[in-house]
Amino acid sequence: TEESADSVGKAIAQAVANDETINLTDDKGRHIIVPAKALGYAIIGSETKHAVGFGAL
Repeated sequence: TEESADSVGKAIAQAVANDETINLTDDKGRHIIVPAKALGYAIIGSETKHAVGFGAL
């Protein structure tokens, strides 16, 4: 996402606290919606682009 690290962190913290979905837009304009309880971890503020994947255990 092109959003600031602070903005992303606040969005994640709010979603986790309220058991909501995390709603972000990536740098290509695609919407990313993740149920907060499905989030394992987030890398915020990294200079390197990371691939993101979700899977079931």
